[in-house]
Amino acid sequence: MTLPSRAAAIRGDDYQHAIGWYWACQMLQDPDIGSVTIEDPEGGAFDDILIRRRTGLDTYIQAKSSNYGNTIVDAAWLLTPKSDKSRSPLQRFHDTYLRLTADQRLVSLELWTNRGFDHDNPLLGQLLDRKHDKVDTARMLGVSSRTKIGKERDAWAQHLGITKDELAAFLNQFSWKQTGSELDWHKHAKPLMQLAGLRDDDEALTIGVNVVRDWVSNGIGTRTVDDLRAEVANRNLLALTGTLLLAVDGIDHDPTPTPPNLRLDFVDLHEGDDSFSRKLLKDPADWDRVVRPAFTDAARTLASYRVRRVHIAGALRLPMWFAAGRSFPEVKKWIVSMDQVDEQWSTDTIPEDIAPRELARKDITGDTDVALAVALTGDPTTQVEDYLRSSGLPVGRMIVLGPHGKPSATAVPSPGWAMGWSRGARDIVRGEAQAADNAHIHLFMLCPAGIAMMLGHQWNVMPATTIYEFSEGKYSPTFTFPGA
Repeated sequence: MTLPSRAAAIRGDDYQHAIGWYWACQMLQDPDIGSVTIEDPEGGAFDDILIRRRTGLDTYIQAKSSNYGNTIVDAAWLLTPKSDKSRSPLQRFHDTYLRLTADQRLVSLELWTNRGFDHDNPLLGQLLDRKHDKVDTARMLGVSSRTKIGKERDAWAQHLGITKDELAAFLNQFSWKQTGSELDWHKHAKPLMQLAGLRDDDEALTIGVNVVRDWVSNGIGTRTVDDLRAEVANRNLLALTGTLLLAVDGIDHDPTPTPPNLRLDFVDLHEGDDSFSRKLLKDPADWDRVVRPAFTDAARTLASYRVRRVHIAGALRLPMWFAAGRSFPEVKKWIVSMDQVDEQWSTDTIPEDIAPRELARKDITGDTDVALAVALTGDPTTQVEDYLRSSGLPVGRMIVLGPHGKPSATAVPSPGWAMGWSRGARDIVRGEAQAADNAHIHLFMLCPAGIAMMLGHQWNVMPATTIYEFSEGKYSPTFTFPGA
């Protein structure tokens, strides 16, 4: 049985697009992949899928499908031109190899096919190493021309007009991959979609393959990871329906219910062996040298999705929650959410009209810096004052802001209250700093994690600010954010 030529061509395109979507999903997970192109004009006989890498070998793929199992890759197919004026598949493969390696460049040329390889052929059967999907050229060169392997080797070399050593050099960069069907590639793509933080349902898979098909039909060409992130967001392929997921392993490795779009891991930077003892970093310089730039880079990466909603999950202490909110600021139209105990707090909640209550005001020195102590789940006034008086910091006055009632575990009743309170606290300390000629701010927090995130999110047009962590009965500086 044979299919009409148009039907066969469509099946071949579908096979190519399924493999292309697989590699697109790989690009979302593999930082070494710089771009993926379908029908790349540079690819020659391997133009179906081109994967360009930053450090590894670029991969050029020829995707060749068949509709039925009676068609195989054998010497007749490889060495036979379609017409008197055309070149055989093997000649076209070799022509592309010569052009791509003319400057001594190493590339990976790969034939991906659902066809079987002729197991009776001395090179494609006896010498095709299934571990590496390459012809064993050492064995190929080690036999005489009187053997079956030698005769086949010499026939290929003569067909290409090259020596047997040149044939070996060509075959060393050529992989022969027998792959599954189009539906198999759909199955292979789904786990990668999940790992990339995308939906992995059947509808999402169809949309993803159509993304690749549109690249071809619209002549789009090379797609970078930033291009792809924007497309999957615009096509509603994100697992959280338009919300990106950033997982931050601060003081422990916490699994997330769905794979994150990006994960940061700072656990090993900490002193301590468990989440209870991990409060300070082994090297204090890493707060600003490693952790803060990592948050900045994460925001830049997630911004390439062209989505401005991000949910932050993980085990973090208050300074990192502040840094997380500060990295996705309100002024850049980010909406940030997190899980606070048993509910989700989001910065797009309507803020309540809350005026923070001043619990204390202390004159420390005659200098200009301002200290803000957040007293919501408890009152840190004594500890902060003791630290400031013993540290020698140029803090002129300390302000302690809290709820209308007594600080407690229930003092913050809702995310709307938290947004309103944090905005009010920011405005108060901004006014204090401006009155002191934009003095440096020193921030101490005893509050829910959501308050720290919301403070950071709204910390706009503020002087330079240092965040402090409480450990073993005393405070230590962590991040210092430059003034705006």
